[in-house]
Amino acid sequence: MMAQELRYMVLAGVVLAVLAPGGEMGLGRAQPVVQGKEVEGVFVLLPIPFSFSQPRIKLPIEPDEFDPREVEAYYDWRTNMFYRRFDLAGKGTIDFMTARRTYKTWLDEFGTPVVITMSEPVFYWIDLNANGTFEQDQGEMWVDPYEDGVTGNERPYDSSDLQRPPSEVPSWTPPSFRFPPCDPRFGC
Repeated sequence: MMAQELRYMVLAGVVLAVLAPGGEMGLGRAQPVVQGKEVEGVFVLLPIPFSFSQPRIKLPIEPDEFDPREVEAYYDWRTNMFYRRFDLAGKGTIDFMTARRTYKTWLDEFGTPVVITMSEPVFYWIDLNANGTFEQDQGEMWVDPYEDGVTGNERPYDSSDLQRPPSEVPSWTPPSFRFPPCDPRFGC
């Protein structure tokens, strides 16, 4: 097949190849419209190669409660989050951490905090370069806006908009006080 016989259109992230008549893909015939002209051909769906993008990192599933890989679990009242730290690789360093929003907290009769959390974490940290720290600029912090567990809709957390100074917002000034006009009846 010659190069001019094959045309491509990108539709919703998928390359749609339109083969010229006589294409031997055997996937069925169609009458597509390319650049306003009707062309006889066969539609073939091909994936777009994204060699320029980073590979998708597969986040690990958070281990169950009381898992031996859990190193620490604590509640932080400043962020109102419940954090769990794990040593998934078994190397003695924390390499995975999650944070859940809390629903309710109180102290029991012994002074131990009791925390009721949401069912799934909202933040995930994974130490990709195994240096013992979680570096947001290295793509090691993830957010799950739907809080539905590791389902593939998690994305790297980007707080760069929080680091920028606020935009030019007009400042509000209170109106100045004006004395009413002088009325001789009131002794001006």
